[in-house]
Amino acid sequence: MNLQTTLDILGWGGSLLVLYAFYLLNRHKLTANSSFYQWLNLIGSFFLGLNSLYYKAYPSVSINFFWILITIYGFIKIKERKKQALRPKTIKG
Repeated sequence: MNLQTTLDILGWGGSLLVLYAFYLLNRHKLTANSSFYQWLNLIGSFFLGLNSLYYKAYPSVSINFFWILITIYGFIKIKERKKQALRPKTIKG
């Protein structure tokens, strides 16, 4: 299998992952706070970005780059919420 075929397969796979994440979100099967949702977006955007870079489709490269940054931000927020949930509650009084 040559590089072009491999990147085409990755591009199509990435498209399916991002669409699947969006579908699950809209069907209320996942929330944006779900790590699985974030992973689908991260991997899908990465694959789409590689495909777009190969074809020199720079607008698509840039949107996928920012999609990845937003996904990383989502992971950070999930981690912060989990940390906060584990903190003992203090009683004011």
